[in-house]
Amino acid sequence: MVEHLNELLQTKKIGDISFVLAENNSIVSDALEQKYYSGITGLSSLYDQITCQGEHSEEVWQNYYHQFLILSRCLNDKIKELKQGLKCLSIDLPRINGQIYNRHWNVFSTIYSDLIYRNSISVN
Repeated sequence: MVEHLNELLQTKKIGDISFVLAENNSIVSDALEQKYYSGITGLSSLYDQITCQGEHSEEVWQNYYHQFLILSRCLNDKIKELKQGLKCLSIDLPRINGQIYNRHWNVFSTIYSDLIYRNSISVN
């Protein structure tokens, strides 16, 4: 797969890659609320991560920012995963970023930096 991606990046001269999630992403919303989809194979690990992040952040962030923080975390994890997979390529790596789309306002917002995350959030 990496070889195919390498070929695609070079032949199409891709310089930027963006991961995008809608701010009202149904999987993330469900993981934080009803958990209807928690029994679906392959989602349990993601649900556990989202639930843990939700518990750590809900006391610190307002509801909108709480959701934005969790979406940012999911996208940052995917960005790290892609960068790790591309490390072995002998090309200039494209810029990789994450955006959260607000359907109501028709705008994209840059995700929070990965620098603000910790395993848990605490306030002194």
